[in-house]
Amino acid sequence: MPDSKPIKAYIRDASGELTPLAAETVYFEFPSGDSMEIAWDEPHPDDPRPPCLQLWGGIRAAQCIREDDAEMRAQVRWITILPSAANLVLVHPYPIRKRDELAADSARQADAAPDVGST
Repeated sequence: MPDSKPIKAYIRDASGELTPLAAETVYFEFPSGDSMEIAWDEPHPDDPRPPCLQLWGGIRAAQCIREDDAEMRAQVRWITILPSAANLVLVHPYPIRKRDELAADSARQADAAPDVGST
């Protein structure tokens, strides 16, 4: 029976040989502890878009994440996509510490700003 998946995955070994990957997703863990997951699914019959890869920051979310779901929110990460060449994009998790530092800096600046409306 032929494989009906629209996207097939392979791993290139040290000798350059491609080995088929029997998986639905590939999970990557970075030295910082952040992670990313690449998934591919059969498109819905009504979806006019071509088959594509899904790149998830952290883990793949099975459903929409609610604002009050702290456990699930702790497992997802922002991602940064940097176009680098016509056939290359660099992708990495957006550092949580940097995001938190930016938010803290904004809060400090707002607190330190003079109140222009008071006399």
